[in-house]
Amino acid sequence: MLIGFSTDKGRNRASNQDSGMASSEGRFLAVADGLGGHSGGAEASGTAIGLFNMRAGGIGSLEDMKAFMEDANSAILRMADEDPELKGMGTTMTAAVIKAGKALVAHVGDSRAYLVRDGSAKQLTSDHSLAGQLVQSGFLKAEEASTHPGRYAVVRCLGASKELEPELIEAELEPDDVMVLCTDGFWEHVNEVEIAERFSVTADLMSVCEDLMRLANIRGGEDNITVVAALIDESDVR
Repeated sequence: MLIGFSTDKGRNRASNQDSGMASSEGRFLAVADGLGGHSGGAEASGTAIGLFNMRAGGIGSLEDMKAFMEDANSAILRMADEDPELKGMGTTMTAAVIKAGKALVAHVGDSRAYLVRDGSAKQLTSDHSLAGQLVQSGFLKAEEASTHPGRYAVVRCLGASKELEPELIEAELEPDDVMVLCTDGFWEHVNEVEIAERFSVTADLMSVCEDLMRLANIRGGEDNITVVAALIDESDVR
């Protein structure tokens, strides 16, 4: 499995509260977006990614992914309880483990997971935002969500409450598929057609991630920007 990764604070933010990682040896990848304007956003996203890095090797099912998300949520809540300066911190989380020809995905928030195959990109996750809920309920068209003011209002995240309902997805994989995980600072400015085109033409995922990160910055860069990618090979689907 070949991987790529790029992150940047963007043009309008003083710091980068995004976190992300990918492991070709461990066959897992993840992104987390600390909630902007909330104290401890960087700590929340870093905690979630750090815990996933330690736990991903032992994950073999969606139930394991759910248990990880619950533990990450508890860890963030505990940190916020122990340190008043971290009160109210939270983070999105989109994580994937490649196991026996499948992508096991767990997700909360408005970061995204895409599967690129045969020149097309399919969004696997739902946006857990007010705009995303309106689209899912049929009150808003998908193309209208990108400009709706509710696109920034996250309705599910790690650290919000003791009750957590992660979205769990199992996707069949084929050789030459590319898994792409990204935060909203990336997908708001780079569309599915561009993701599909760029990740379909080369195995140099690092260069593609860096190029598309720069494109997101040129087109706005209002938020932190993070993208990670993994190219699936024959050994990953056996």
